[in-house]
Amino acid sequence: MLEMKNIKNIKTNLLEIDGIEEDDEAIKNLDIARMSMMNFMKDFSNEFSFDKYPMDKKTHDNLEGIDLLQVNNKLNEFKKSIDDVSEKFETSMSSGQKILDGIE
Repeated sequence: MLEMKNIKNIKTNLLEIDGIEEDDEAIKNLDIARMSMMNFMKDFSNEFSFDKYPMDKKTHDNLEGIDLLQVNNKLNEFKKSIDDVSEKFETSMSSGQKILDGIE
């Protein structure tokens, strides 16, 4: 979760700059990225609890082929979601860091 810490640090540093407020575009994008990750983690843990497959590999023996296909399809959906979250992280941190680099 190093990226979450980086987002927080960039936001904190940006807010220390005169003229940058909570409603600034760069701050909003950082908040959106952080919230996207939090929502992803919540949704993922709701869908795949720690005591069921695929999180608990031992429960694999109790699954039928159709169940495995459903799990695989859900995992593919979550991959798309985490790719979107990753893009938000990269662009918001890059944008925020460019502002900070321009100040220094």
